[in-house]
Amino acid sequence: MNINKNTIRFNENIAWTDFENKIGEIQEIALSGEVKIQLENIQNFDPSFLGWLFLFSKERKCKVQIEFKSQENYLKYYEMLRQLSLLSHLKDNLVTVVSPSYKKKETLSEVFFPIFPVEGHWHEALYKRPFNLFVKGIMDVMKQDQFWRHFKGDKNNPGEIHRYIKDIITTAYTDAESRFIYVFLNYYLKLLKKLHYLRRFSEKITENCSEEFKIKNQAKKTRIRGFNEEKTTEYWKELDAFLEERICSKPPFFVVLFSLMVLNYSIKPRLNMSTEGDLFKLYLLSYEYFTRLLELVDNILEHSSNKSGVIISRIFKKNKIETIYPDLHNYFENDQLKDVRNFLSITVMDLSKTGIISTSLSDWYSLKEPAFRKDASNLENKKNLRTFFDIDEIHFEHQTIRTCACLGLLMFTELIQRNIGYFEVNTKDASAKFGNKLSFCVKKFKERTYHSKYYGTKYNIMLPVDIKYVKPLSLHDELFIVPKAKTAIEALVKGKIFFVDSKNEVGIPSEAETVVWNTTINFEYKYDKKRELEVKEAQRLVDEYKPYSEKKRIVLCLNCENLLSDSIGSLFRIIAHIQLKHSHKAIIIYNLAEEDIASFVTLLLNYKKQSLWSDSHFILAISKFAEPFFIGGKSIDEWFCLNSFLKEHYGASEALLRTIEAKLDKPLSEANAKSLFRSLALRNPLFIFDDNEDACALLPIELFIKSTDSCTMFESRVKNILAKKIPERIAI
Repeated sequence: MNINKNTIRFNENIAWTDFENKIGEIQEIALSGEVKIQLENIQNFDPSFLGWLFLFSKERKCKVQIEFKSQENYLKYYEMLRQLSLLSHLKDNLVTVVSPSYKKKETLSEVFFPIFPVEGHWHEALYKRPFNLFVKGIMDVMKQDQFWRHFKGDKNNPGEIHRYIKDIITTAYTDAESRFIYVFLNYYLKLLKKLHYLRRFSEKITENCSEEFKIKNQAKKTRIRGFNEEKTTEYWKELDAFLEERICSKPPFFVVLFSLMVLNYSIKPRLNMSTEGDLFKLYLLSYEYFTRLLELVDNILEHSSNKSGVIISRIFKKNKIETIYPDLHNYFENDQLKDVRNFLSITVMDLSKTGIISTSLSDWYSLKEPAFRKDASNLENKKNLRTFFDIDEIHFEHQTIRTCACLGLLMFTELIQRNIGYFEVNTKDASAKFGNKLSFCVKKFKERTYHSKYYGTKYNIMLPVDIKYVKPLSLHDELFIVPKAKTAIEALVKGKIFFVDSKNEVGIPSEAETVVWNTTINFEYKYDKKRELEVKEAQRLVDEYKPYSEKKRIVLCLNCENLLSDSIGSLFRIIAHIQLKHSHKAIIIYNLAEEDIASFVTLLLNYKKQSLWSDSHFILAISKFAEPFFIGGKSIDEWFCLNSFLKEHYGASEALLRTIEAKLDKPLSEANAKSLFRSLALRNPLFIFDDNEDACALLPIELFIKSTDSCTMFESRVKNILAKKIPERIAI
C-alpha cells in the first residue's frame, strides 16, 4: 500500500471537526480494505473519532491501523493508547494500534471510559444486567484457593492485591470476553480503592478460602486518616450495604460511570451515609445521568438501521475542553460553572443510513394510528430537530405519551437543563448532502444545516461533575425505604401513608413515607389558548404540592370529573408537563369513563415493538365505576401481569385485560408472570409489602378519593353492585 495515498495524518489536537473533514478521504481509502491513521505529537483529542473508527471498520469490514509516529513523551498518548487497546477484547474488532510501550503505567485510565458497544447481547449485558451478575464468573474464580496460590506479596498492601488480581485475569490464558469483563471489574476495584474499601473487599473475597490464603484482620491495619479499628469496621459495614444495594445491583455502564465520577471528585470517608452525604449525592447525580443516557442507547437499538452504536466518553478538566470544543465558549461563561473543575463528556453515536427525521417519518407513517400520522405530517412540514427536544412545547402527540412515562427525548432535555449541561446532536441521511445540527446551551437552542460526509446520529453531551447540581428529576426509590407492613391497612394506621385533599396549608407528619395528594384538573380551556393553558394548569398542580414533596413519595391523584371525550389529549399533555417539572413514580387518574381508558389502551398498543411504557413509573386509571386499570411496564407481558393482579383482587375491567392478552406473543407461565409482577410492584409506591417482601397489597386508594357524587370510589362501587338486578332463579 502506498503510504502517502493511504495514510491519514493528524498532529497536536484532534477536534471532531478536524476528523470530520477527513471522513471522505477515509471512506475512499477504505475501498482498498485497509486504512492507516498516523498520529504525531497528539496533545489533546475528542474521543468521538475513536468511536467512529470502530463503527466504520465493522460496517465496511475494513482494517484500521493507528500508528503513533513519535516515540518521545509517549505518556502523553497514554489515554488514547489504552482506549484503543480495549477494543482488542471485542471479537469483531478490526482496529489495531502500533505504538510505543506503555506497560510502566497503570492499565486503566481514571478519566477515560472504556468503549461501550451498543449492539446484540452487549446491550443486555452492559446496560440492563446487574453488575454482580456480569462479573459473577470472575468473582467465583477469585474466591478459590487456586486463584491466590501464587500470591507472594504483602497481604496488608491493597495496591499489591489489586495488581495481583489484574495480572492474573489479564494473562493470555483467559479468553477475550473475560478480559473485556475484567476491564469493568477493574473500574469497580478502583472505586473501592478510592473509598478506602479495598482492604475489606480482599477480606470478603477470601473468607471461604483455606486459612493460608485468607486475607483477614484488615481493619487493624487501617490507613484511613482519623479512623480507629472500630470506626473503620463501622464505615465498612455501611459501605457493604451501600455497594450491594445501590451499586452492584445496577448495570456495568452505571458502575463505570459512578466509579469515574467518584475518582474525579473529592470524597472523604464518613460514617452515617445518609441522603445528605457527598457520596450519596454523587450517586444520585450519576444515576440521573445514567437513566437519561439509557434513553439514547435504547433509541439506537429501536430506530437505527443497523442496530449498532457506541458510547465513548471521558472526564475533562475545564482548561482542556476548549482546545477541542471551541463551540463551548459560551457554555463556560455561565457563572454557575465558574467553580466546577471537572466535566463529564459523553458521545453517543451510530452510523445509521437514516437520521432522526427520516427514521421518524418512516416509522410514524407506517403505523395506522391517526396520532402517529398526524405527527408525521407535522414533522414533514417543519423538518427541524428542535421539535424533538423542545420542553417548552410538546409538538407530537405520541411524544406526550412517552413523556408521561418519563421516557423520551424531552426528559433528556430536562436533565441537561436542570443540571446546567450542554448537548449537541448531529444527524444526517447517508444519501443526503446536508445534515441537521442542533445545540442546547443555557436554555437556548441553535439549529442549522451543515455539509458533511458523516452520516448517522451523534450526540455530544457535557455535564458538570459537581454535587451542587444534584437535582434529580424524579424522586428516586433510592431516597426511600419501600413501605413495608403486614397489611396495607396497618401501614395506614402507623402513619406511613398520609392523604391530603385540602388546598390549604397542610402539616405532613415527618414519619410519613408516602403522601397521596388529591386534586382536581380544570379542563375548561379556550381552544385558541389550549396549549398555553395546559402548561399553566400543570404548573398550578405542581405548585400546590411541591412545598410538601421534599423527601416524600408523592402519589398524585387527579380527579378527571370534568374530562370530556375530546380532552383526553389535554389530560396527557398536562401529565407530561407535570412529569417534566417534578417527576412522579405513580399518578392516579380517576372518575374517567371506561371508554376513555380503552382509547388510551388502544393507542399504547402501537408501541408493542418499542418500550411500551416504563417499568419504574406508573399510572393507575380508575373508572367512574371504580374499576382500576394500570398503565405500566416496558412490554405487553409486564402490562398484562400488572392488570392480572388487579383482576384477581380488585375486579379490574376484563374487557381491557382481554384486549392486552390478545397481543401477547405467547401465554405466560405462572412462575414467569409472578416474577414479572413482583419486580414491577417493588418499584411501584402504590404497593405495600410485608417484611419479607413475599406478599403485597395495593394501597386502598378507593377509600380516600371521591367520585362525582361526593361518595368515595369504594362507596360508589358498592352502590353500583347493589343497584344491579339480581337475576331470577332458574328452575331446573
